[in-house]
Amino acid sequence: MQKFLPPILSRIGEYLKTDKNHLIAERLYVEPQTVSTWKGRNDVPFSQAIAFAKRENLNIEWLLTGEGPKSKSEGAALTGQHARDFQDYPEIGTALVLDVVLFVDTFLTENGLTMPPTKKVEMVKVLCRFLVKRDRERGKVSSAEENVIHLREYTDFLKAASA
Repeated sequence: MQKFLPPILSRIGEYLKTDKNHLIAERLYVEPQTVSTWKGRNDVPFSQAIAFAKRENLNIEWLLTGEGPKSKSEGAALTGQHARDFQDYPEIGTALVLDVVLFVDTFLTENGLTMPPTKKVEMVKVLCRFLVKRDRERGKVSSAEENVIHLREYTDFLKAASA
């Protein structure tokens, strides 16, 4: 089961304007006890969050990081601090960010490692920039599978950053 940043569940509640487990559960198509368990463990299946974002037309960047507009209709472009961080990297979009978040979460879970949410966001930014720089050097855009291969070069970096 993929895990992601604990604040995401609170952002789902914020979007729904409730902190009641049964109301959140209803919109996530799970039992209220499941939401309670997720809150207690500070983890939620990544697939549940992505499916919810798609159903509700939410901006995935906002759901993952709390930055940018909540809904896609408000504009899905990177905004705020992320826009400044990525101003030299217009190629970085939501799909790439999600690929990197998934890689980082999978890596940490498989290796029994943890990382504070703010550090994880910074790590995602660094890795996204790395992938874009690599693509620029090669003169072509990498597929998601190629990105995972490139990201594996940084596993020692991730281990050190999680310490």
